[in-house]
Amino acid sequence: MLKRYSSTKPGAATTQSTTQKLLLDIRLLLQSENGRDALDRQARITFAAETNKILETTVQRTSTKSNLRAKLAVPPQLELHIGDGEMMITSAVAMVTHIGDSSPLLEAQPAPLAVGDAILSVNGKEFTRLEEFSQFLAESAVVTLLIIRRFDHFPVEPSIRRACHQTLLDRVVEEINKEAEAQQKKTMQEEKE
Repeated sequence: MLKRYSSTKPGAATTQSTTQKLLLDIRLLLQSENGRDALDRQARITFAAETNKILETTVQRTSTKSNLRAKLAVPPQLELHIGDGEMMITSAVAMVTHIGDSSPLLEAQPAPLAVGDAILSVNGKEFTRLEEFSQFLAESAVVTLLIIRRFDHFPVEPSIRRACHQTLLDRVVEEINKEAEAQQKKTMQEEKE
C-alpha cells in the first residue's frame, strides 16, 4: 500500500505558498510513524549501497508459473502527487517473511535468500507494489534479484537518516520546481493562442 500525498489538484498551478505548505506537510509526513518507517527503510538501502552490501543473486524456477513458495510483503512507501505528475519519495522493497522448505529462493546462486532479506528489483526492474513484483517475476523462469541480507538488522545511523531526509526534501523541491515551470510554460502558451 502506498501512502499518498496530493499537493494540488490535477492541473492546478504550483505557487510559492503551495510549495511552502507542501514542504511543511512532507516534513510532518516524514515524522509520522509510516513516514519514519519509510525513511528508515530508505536509510538502510542507502547504507547498504554505500557499504557494498547489495547483492545480486539468481533464482531458477522450472517455469514462469512456478511459485516461489515464500511469503513476501511490500511495506508502504511514500508517493507524492504534484499537479498532474507523481513521484515515489521512497524506494520499495519486498521483504521475505516466510520461505517454504522447497522454495527456489533457498537455491538462489550465489546468495540463497532467508527470512528477513529484502528484494530491491527483479531483472533490473524496480517495483512499487507486490502485484508489480509478481508481474516482473512471471516474465522469466530465471530471474536476477538485487537483495540486501538481513535488511531489518541494518543500522540506521543518524547521519545517514538525516542525509536521506534532506535528499528526499531536495527531490521534492526539484519536482515542485519542474511542475511550476511546466505550468508557467503552459500558461504562457495558452496566452499566446
